[in-house]
Amino acid sequence: MLKELYAGRSVHRALLHEKVRVDVQATGTLLDLGGGRRQSYLEYMDLTQVERFIVLDLAFGEISALRPEWDQVKGSVTDMPIEANTINTVLCFSLLEHVYDYQRALNEIQRVMRSGAFLYGWVPFAFPVHGAPYDYWRYTELSLRNIISSSGLVPTKIESRGNTFLVIADLLLPYCRFSFLTPFARVGLTALAQIAAAVAASIARRRDSPLPYNCPSGIWFSCTKP
Repeated sequence: MLKELYAGRSVHRALLHEKVRVDVQATGTLLDLGGGRRQSYLEYMDLTQVERFIVLDLAFGEISALRPEWDQVKGSVTDMPIEANTINTVLCFSLLEHVYDYQRALNEIQRVMRSGAFLYGWVPFAFPVHGAPYDYWRYTELSLRNIISSSGLVPTKIESRGNTFLVIADLLLPYCRFSFLTPFARVGLTALAQIAAAVAASIARRRDSPLPYNCPSGIWFSCTKP
């Protein structure tokens, strides 16, 4: 994580990348939802087993990660111009908070997935309101489990990432701009946050107090289609 912070990325983004590197197994036809502008997570993913790569977005920007051989499909996740039962792997990172009708979106994702296909997703929890173009929702582990199950998908993992102190550090990072000292300030602040979280957790366990994990940065989830 500290290496990514030094390079200028947020704690939120670094936590997502950790889960992508460890959990994602991309195979067959891959559908990347909302990946038309920013795809830093692809740096941490093994794509050697992917036969076809489809990126669906409302608009596409100038991104070096988008290769000419990848299919670019313009459309909404709530009404995808993609045939049913054709997708093996779905990526849904930092997208559902921007979709007002999230249940319809999950129903559409379920529709295009083949039996046995996997959906990997990430949503923010404690994170500033942001556009693209609108920001509607924040989810808990329980709400994600319920809406995923309501779509006919089966949750395989729902995991909160980060803690109260890392959230505070992430909110302060944009103000850590000290010319050439900026990368060191970002790393130092995040390292202090990790130490503070460990100390707070130790004290909380001895005093039977709340642990500093009830305010995560984001929530990772994966599910499959029966």
